Amino acid sequence: MTADECGELVELVLVSAVVFVNSAHIKNMGCGASKQTHHRPIAVLTGHRKLEEDAEDTESLSGSETELLPSSEKLQEYSQRYPEYSKQLRAVFSSIEKLRRLSEIENSLSDKKIVSKLNREALKLRQRSIKVAFSAGTTDEKKYDILANFIIDIGAAEFFYKLAKQLFDSYLNSGQTLHKNGVKPVDKPLNIETDRCDQLASETLILILLVIQNFAEFHEQFCVTCATETAIIPLCLESSKQLESMLKTLDDRSGETPVRAIRILGCCFNILYNMARKTEEVKPTVDYEAKETLVYFAKSDLPIVAPLALLSLAYVADEESNQLVLADEEILITLTSLLKKANDSERRKFDGFSARELAEGLSHLAINDTNKEVLGQKGAIQVLVSMIKTSRDNEEKASAVKALWMLAFDENNKNIIAQEEGALDTLRQLQHSEDPDVQKGAAGALWEIEGKTARKQAEETREVSGNHVMISYQWDSQEVLVEVKNKLQASGYRVWMDLEQMGGSTLEAMAKAVENASVILVCVSQRYKESPNCRSEAEYAYQLRKDIIPLMMERNYRPDGWLGMIVGTKLWIDFRNSYGIEAGVGKLLRELGGRGRQDQGNDLTDGQLGISERVEEDCPPAAPEVPGISSWTSHDVECWLKDIALDEVCKTVLPRLDGQTLIYLYALRGECPDYFYKCLESNLNLRDMFDLFKFREELCKLMKK
Repeated sequence: MTADECGELVELVLVSAVVFVNSAHIKNMGCGASKQTHHRPIAVLTGHRKLEEDAEDTESLSGSETELLPSSEKLQEYSQRYPEYSKQLRAVFSSIEKLRRLSEIENSLSDKKIVSKLNREALKLRQRSIKVAFSAGTTDEKKYDILANFIIDIGAAEFFYKLAKQLFDSYLNSGQTLHKNGVKPVDKPLNIETDRCDQLASETLILILLVIQNFAEFHEQFCVTCATETAIIPLCLESSKQLESMLKTLDDRSGETPVRAIRILGCCFNILYNMARKTEEVKPTVDYEAKETLVYFAKSDLPIVAPLALLSLAYVADEESNQLVLADEEILITLTSLLKKANDSERRKFDGFSARELAEGLSHLAINDTNKEVLGQKGAIQVLVSMIKTSRDNEEKASAVKALWMLAFDENNKNIIAQEEGALDTLRQLQHSEDPDVQKGAAGALWEIEGKTARKQAEETREVSGNHVMISYQWDSQEVLVEVKNKLQASGYRVWMDLEQMGGSTLEAMAKAVENASVILVCVSQRYKESPNCRSEAEYAYQLRKDIIPLMMERNYRPDGWLGMIVGTKLWIDFRNSYGIEAGVGKLLRELGGRGRQDQGNDLTDGQLGISERVEEDCPPAAPEVPGISSWTSHDVECWLKDIALDEVCKTVLPRLDGQTLIYLYALRGECPDYFYKCLESNLNLRDMFDLFKFREELCKLMKK
């Protein structure tokens, strides 16, 4: 969208605002007029003058003023590196620094002249940020990516938050002071909406929120910085509750509609939505109480807010807080309804939300297994199948097939999809799509609906001997895991790892990899849990009763939902820090033992032991001390257990016990005693105290012979 189109849109919105102000009820407010594209950077302004969208900034700080500023070094650095963008960088820098200076003046928001200057500089930034928001996929994308990086580097994200908080405090305090009793003199207007100074201050707040919103729409790192370095998300959610209280007071008691309050509310939820779908860093900033706030607004009668709150909730809800969603199934029904209306629309949009982003939101809510069931019962499958059949856009189609794949993990949903007319035939056709995401999603859905069961039944009729280690991971962890793979291969292991994001027909390769694996390394993270591809791999491995070793890839993440059920109480190996790879690989080698080795059953060479020896020098040098035992077969181990009268107790695990396993088990006694005894109890069935003591003593004697 061009700047001229933006200007026309603002004018249309201003006309809509005039009509809206005459409305007696907030619920009559629609957001369609202000949402003409997939992006939502335009919010209604309360302009008391016409906005010149194409006006270039000609008033900048002088050179001497600029040089004295702490952030001037960054300006010089960027200007030298990108001379072609020097003018734009300097203009943005000038506006931000002027805002800094003005906001630091004591009682600045009580002085009309200062507030007017704040408003003017905020308007300049807002005008430029509109272009930023619409630049993705255009020739200007590189320029605005550089600009976004620049404002991060000069600390503008943190400053925008501080200024927004300052303006919020002023606006909310004014409202509370004027309307603390919910009554105003009938012959006086609402100062908070019409007073010249308050009007400029509230408009400035809207402009600053729009700047944050627009950069968040475009730039992921800006979102990360805002989420991790500022409290903008909690500010928006906490302020929204106060704004809603103000709305009730003003609308019910005064008969007037506070237009600016509604626009501020809309900006708050736009910011949250833009950031939540860009980065996982938003989740920790939205606590349980904040999620309750999102649920409340998702069920509200504010069209400008309810869909944004609903979709934001889809990105931040987790297993623990999902009960808030399930407490009122109307939330899931509403999302399905919005998707149907967008799908039925000629423009594939409803209330400014595209069918694609609504399908993506539904897909996120469907990560929770109970939500899957409810969505299936409430008609989401029929809508998605219709969307897949009628869509002419591959990105939209990919979003729909992925959502269908997510729903297909529920048994009842599989039957619903299979019975939906033309659904399976359409998915089979899409397996051959030229678009890799469409192909992968269609193949994944078909695998869950019919492929996995059929293949498992066929698998049970033939015996497969595992001969490699399979790494099952989510793409974000690839860099660390490639290093792990290389170290395992250097130590003599066969390793299967998808390095090319397999999709479509290559799910067959994934199935074979699982079937032929002696052990599966499940690389645990939040994104692994959210990935349907990872779930298909892990659940198939679990169904085939493959040995699973969890590798923890993400700090502060505790496996929950389906992943928690698969990983269970297994002891995980820490790969959360790249500098801990050596230690992690050392532990992994000892856990793997002979499984997946190219020379399984043979003694390890010095070179193959090198990694684990470097990790822990006090590791018991088992192999040199026990010549011959490393080549023991399961039959040899059985004979030894008979000699010590424990063969009946351990008989269930005998086929998997060999000499190398005994060596690693003995090493585990010194490295991790707690886990050693846990293994004896759970794996070797040594639950009797005297049997356990006997095994331990006899193992020590064996290793010291």
